[in-house]
Amino acid sequence: MCPHCRQNAPIVYRGLAAYCTACDKPRLPLTQRSLNMAGQPSQIGGTLARVMGWLVLAGGAFLALALFGVFIAIFPESFAGYVIGGGAGVATALISWLLLRGGKTLQASGVDDQKSARVQAIFAMATMRGGIVKAPEVATALQLSVEAADELLTDLAKTRSEHVSLEIDDQGGVYYRVDPSGQVRMRVYDAMPGARVRVDSPVEEPVLEGEIVEDPRRSRRQAQR
Repeated sequence: MCPHCRQNAPIVYRGLAAYCTACDKPRLPLTQRSLNMAGQPSQIGGTLARVMGWLVLAGGAFLALALFGVFIAIFPESFAGYVIGGGAGVATALISWLLLRGGKTLQASGVDDQKSARVQAIFAMATMRGGIVKAPEVATALQLSVEAADELLTDLAKTRSEHVSLEIDDQGGVYYRVDPSGQVRMRVYDAMPGARVRVDSPVEEPVLEGEIVEDPRRSRRQAQR
């Protein structure tokens, strides 16, 4: 937790110095989850596993074909070439599949971990900014391009609409309302500009400016006459 803003926000490294993503105050290195490293070990490990998988597949296929050719040449009347070469091919295919599948899973895990750290940082930032964040602010704090930050926020507004909503201010600027508690969709907005509400109606109904509303007390007096 940051000692300055009291937020459970990840840190971001700029050179050798560490800073809080919520309040941008200096932090001690290695004391919190790092945005720079979040998901990186898994992504690197996944890439290496997939490279090894393709290398094993290529080398194993060559070895299987070589064994098949050698044993067919030596024992043309037997099935030794088919058994040994085919066994080597099956083993190669199995090991390659495991490496490729494991690498893909590791890469996906790394991407999810990286996104989780960024979302945690955005929620902490929003708490410090009254629930309002903009893409340039997020880009600066998370060391992303403005386009990448806007894409991340837009994705959150689509997939986590209870936490993030896209808003437009009076000047046409875009900002994002963020509430980690999940109450964004519970907020009440005006139905339309220039609308007012009937005070005497049991159900609140918007009434446009200029519309004539009959006083119910006057109607009751006329009915009594």
